[in-house]
Amino acid sequence: MARREAADFTGLERALETRIHPDIKRYYGSFWCDSVEARAEEGRLTLIQVWSERDFERLIANLIGHALAKRRARLPLTLFVACTDEGDFMLSVDNASGAVVLEEPGHAPVREVAANLVELLLRVEPLAEND
Repeated sequence: MARREAADFTGLERALETRIHPDIKRYYGSFWCDSVEARAEEGRLTLIQVWSERDFERLIANLIGHALAKRRARLPLTLFVACTDEGDFMLSVDNASGAVVLEEPGHAPVREVAANLVELLLRVEPLAEND
């Protein structure tokens, strides 16, 4: 369901002392939705979404934790958008370039998966509950 007002990322930007990539703001800030099970060339994944204001606050806290781990490891900022079925790997948006990368928490990206979030979402196939 579309949100009446776009989510506010000002607190996250202040906490991280950086602007958040517009793709992340649109992805998490435009709709209320439960997570979506899907399939891509890389395999199965879960597109992370938020379904309430409380869930959004929890997401922001998790994004801050992820960002601080990246900072401690002296790695560029990425912000996760999906979990994969490959262990701890996730898909994240590189905050500087907007590219979607495959990475493990606290580690450098393994590889670029898509030039941007729209490119990834256009080739993802949502799965039915029994798939």
